Amino acid sequence: MQTRFCRTQIPRTLECVILVFVIKTNIENFTNNNKLLFCQLSKLLKSYVSSQGSTFSKYFQSRRF
Repeated sequence: MQTRFCRTQIPRTLECVILVFVIKTNIENFTNNNKLLFCQLSKLLKSYVSSQGSTFSKYFQSRRF
């Protein structure tokens, strides 16, 4: 009976390890994608502000995000 328990536990443990690895990988990919997105948005906002003229850019430069 103990051997039967061990046989069923090994696949479940392996499934848990694989599941944790997949979740960890997905979280890392999600985080990296968000970093790239915020970097692109920041560059876009900076270029937009610089193209709007001195009054508009002074307003945004006085505010820190």
